Amino acid sequence: MRFINTVPACTGLAMSLILGWMLFPWLIEYVEKQRGRPPVPPGFTAELWNEKVLGQRGGTEWLGRLDQIIFFAAFWVQGAGLLAGAWLTFKVVSKWESWKYFGEMSKWWKESILRPESPTIKDDLSNGTVSWLWLIGTSHTTFAIGTGANVVLALFGVFMGHLAEGWFACR
Repeated sequence: MRFINTVPACTGLAMSLILGWMLFPWLIEYVEKQRGRPPVPPGFTAELWNEKVLGQRGGTEWLGRLDQIIFFAAFWVQGAGLLAGAWLTFKVVSKWESWKYFGEMSKWWKESILRPESPTIKDDLSNGTVSWLWLIGTSHTTFAIGTGANVVLALFGVFMGHLAEGWFACR
């Protein structure tokens, strides 16, 4: 009897994770494509900027999967809504901390790379500012859209789990 009750939850969670696995790469690429590519800031080669800065997604996809699992559990288990609130609070605090580092990177860039005596300082400052602002904006956009998408995917998983639950109840 207990096994039959577990199957709908596992079915719903699996459906959520599989759909997320299929959509994540497309969603990230779509957001970045809509935002366009920034100019390479002074002090970076195009290869270094693309590999070390733009190419670093870290654990974005794994964080998305964790989001889905936590949101699914919060929506599936009655009275577990506090879990979703706690997770969202943790994400905001963590993201706040990472945005602080963007500010530190920008400060380092201005102090270490830009030189007041440079004849191209205005162009360098303009291009570099655009690049760093693009990076911060894209990070924020993928964070917000990704979190929203994970909530929707978790709700879809709950819906599919309840469909499976109804199917097992008819058997």
